[in-house]
Amino acid sequence: MSIRIVKWSEDMSVKVRAFDRDHRGLVEFLNEIAYAIDARIAPDALADLIRHLADEAAAHFSREEAFLRGTGFPGLDRHAVEHRRLLGEIRAAADRVAAGDIAEDEALHAFLHSWLIDHVVEFDKEYVPWARGTS
Repeated sequence: MSIRIVKWSEDMSVKVRAFDRDHRGLVEFLNEIAYAIDARIAPDALADLIRHLADEAAAHFSREEAFLRGTGFPGLDRHAVEHRRLLGEIRAAADRVAAGDIAEDEALHAFLHSWLIDHVVEFDKEYVPWARGTS
Protein backbone atom coordinates (compact mmCIF):
# COMPACT_ATOMS: atom_id res chain seq x y z
CA MET A 1 0.00 0.00 0.00
CA SER A 2 1.15 3.49 -0.67
CA ILE A 3 0.19 5.54 2.35
CA ARG A 4 -1.11 9.02 1.84
CA ILE A 5 0.39 11.39 4.37
CA VAL A 6 -1.49 14.57 5.14
CA LYS A 7 0.51 17.75 5.47
CA TRP A 8 -1.00 20.61 7.40
CA SER A 9 -1.32 23.81 5.42
CA GLU A 10 -2.70 27.24 6.20
CA ASP A 11 -5.51 26.48 3.76
CA MET A 12 -6.84 24.17 6.47
CA SER A 13 -6.86 26.89 9.13
CA VAL A 14 -10.16 27.84 10.75
CA LYS A 15 -8.56 30.98 12.23
CA VAL A 16 -8.94 29.80 15.83
CA ARG A 17 -5.52 28.85 17.20
CA ALA A 18 -6.83 26.23 19.63
CA PHE A 19 -8.82 24.46 16.92
CA ASP A 20 -6.02 24.69 14.38
CA ARG A 21 -3.78 23.08 17.02
CA ASP A 22 -6.42 20.35 17.57
CA HIS A 23 -6.77 19.80 13.85
CA ARG A 24 -2.98 19.55 13.43
CA GLY A 25 -2.94 16.95 16.20
CA LEU A 26 -5.69 14.95 14.50
CA VAL A 27 -3.76 15.12 11.22
CA GLU A 28 -0.62 13.85 12.97
CA PHE A 29 -2.62 11.02 14.50
CA LEU A 30 -4.12 10.16 11.13
CA ASN A 31 -0.58 9.95 9.74
CA GLU A 32 0.42 7.66 12.62
CA ILE A 33 -2.49 5.39 11.71
CA ALA A 34 -1.42 5.47 8.07
CA TYR A 35 2.07 4.29 9.03
CA ALA A 36 0.54 1.58 11.25
CA ILE A 37 -1.64 0.38 8.36
CA ASP A 38 1.39 0.34 6.08
CA ALA A 39 3.34 -1.64 8.69
CA ARG A 40 0.44 -4.10 8.86
CA ILE A 41 0.20 -4.01 12.64
CA ALA A 42 -2.16 -6.41 14.39
CA PRO A 43 -5.85 -5.62 13.96
CA ASP A 44 -6.38 -5.13 17.71
CA ALA A 45 -3.54 -2.61 17.89
CA LEU A 46 -4.85 -0.78 14.83
CA ALA A 47 -8.36 -0.74 16.32
CA ASP A 48 -6.91 0.78 19.51
CA LEU A 49 -5.27 3.55 17.48
CA ILE A 50 -8.54 4.28 15.70
CA ARG A 51 -10.41 4.33 19.02
CA HIS A 52 -7.84 6.78 20.37
CA LEU A 53 -8.40 8.95 17.29
CA ALA A 54 -12.15 8.84 18.03
CA ASP A 55 -11.52 9.87 21.64
CA GLU A 56 -9.34 12.78 20.54
CA ALA A 57 -11.92 13.83 17.96
CA ALA A 58 -14.72 13.64 20.56
CA ALA A 59 -12.79 15.92 22.93
CA HIS A 60 -12.13 18.36 20.09
CA PHE A 61 -15.76 18.29 18.96
CA SER A 62 -16.92 19.05 22.50
CA ARG A 63 -14.61 22.07 22.75
CA GLU A 64 -15.60 23.26 19.30
CA GLU A 65 -19.33 23.00 19.99
CA ALA A 66 -19.01 24.91 23.29
CA PHE A 67 -17.09 27.65 21.50
CA LEU A 68 -19.59 27.82 18.64
CA ARG A 69 -22.48 28.03 21.10
CA GLY A 70 -20.83 31.16 22.51
CA THR A 71 -20.41 32.77 19.09
CA GLY A 72 -24.05 32.34 18.13
CA PHE A 73 -23.08 30.24 15.12
CA PRO A 74 -26.41 29.42 13.41
CA GLY A 75 -25.17 26.08 12.06
CA LEU A 76 -24.34 24.64 15.49
CA ASP A 77 -27.11 22.03 15.56
CA ARG A 78 -26.18 20.71 12.11
CA HIS A 79 -22.51 20.79 13.10
CA ALA A 80 -23.18 18.79 16.27
CA VAL A 81 -25.19 16.20 14.31
CA GLU A 82 -22.29 15.84 11.86
CA HIS A 83 -19.86 15.38 14.76
CA ARG A 84 -21.97 12.54 16.17
CA ARG A 85 -22.22 10.91 12.75
CA LEU A 86 -18.44 11.09 12.25
CA LEU A 87 -17.72 9.66 15.69
CA GLY A 88 -20.13 6.82 15.04
CA GLU A 89 -18.42 6.01 11.76
CA ILE A 90 -14.94 6.12 13.28
CA ARG A 91 -15.90 3.91 16.21
CA ALA A 92 -17.68 1.49 13.86
CA ALA A 93 -14.52 1.32 11.74
CA ALA A 94 -12.48 0.48 14.85
CA ASP A 95 -14.94 -2.28 15.73
CA ARG A 96 -14.75 -3.70 12.19
CA VAL A 97 -10.95 -3.66 12.30
CA ALA A 98 -10.92 -5.42 15.68
CA ALA A 99 -13.30 -8.06 14.31
CA GLY A 100 -11.12 -8.58 11.23
CA ASP A 101 -13.84 -7.31 8.92
CA ILE A 102 -11.77 -4.67 7.13
CA ALA A 103 -10.57 -6.40 4.00
CA GLU A 104 -8.74 -3.52 2.42
CA ASP A 105 -6.39 -1.34 4.44
CA GLU A 106 -6.36 1.32 1.74
CA ALA A 107 -10.13 1.69 2.03
CA LEU A 108 -9.81 2.20 5.78
CA HIS A 109 -7.13 4.84 5.36
CA ALA A 110 -9.11 6.56 2.60
CA PHE A 111 -12.14 6.69 4.89
CA LEU A 112 -10.17 8.16 7.81
CA HIS A 113 -8.41 10.63 5.51
CA SER A 114 -11.68 11.68 3.94
CA TRP A 115 -13.61 12.28 7.16
CA LEU A 116 -10.83 14.36 8.68
CA ILE A 117 -9.87 16.43 5.68
CA ASP A 118 -13.41 16.93 4.42
CA HIS A 119 -14.58 17.91 7.87
CA VAL A 120 -11.76 20.34 8.58
CA VAL A 121 -11.37 21.86 5.14
CA GLU A 122 -15.02 22.07 4.18
CA PHE A 123 -17.37 21.72 7.13
CA ASP A 124 -15.42 23.64 9.78
CA LYS A 125 -14.74 26.50 7.39
CA GLU A 126 -18.43 27.39 7.70
CA TYR A 127 -17.87 28.83 11.17
CA VAL A 128 -14.84 30.99 10.31
CA PRO A 129 -16.89 34.22 9.96
CA TRP A 130 -18.25 33.72 13.51
CA ALA A 131 -14.82 32.87 14.91
CA ARG A 132 -12.89 35.91 13.64
CA GLY A 133 -11.13 37.74 16.40
CA THR A 134 -12.11 35.25 19.09
CA SER A 135 -9.02 33.08 19.11
